[in-house]
Amino acid sequence: MTVEHGAIILRKPAQPARAGWAEAAQSLAAQGGDELVMGEFGNQNDAELAW
Repeated sequence: MTVEHGAIILRKPAQPARAGWAEAAQSLAAQGGDELVMGEFGNQNDAELAW
């Protein structure tokens, strides 16, 4: 997105949105870098939910 001569110009992105994210996630997981930082935790009222 650019402004040219007072007009907003939208152009197709050079790469698709999220290009390379799947490969990056796989690489991160292979290196063991995908563990939860805060660990598992439930919400206060989870026991009351009916699925």
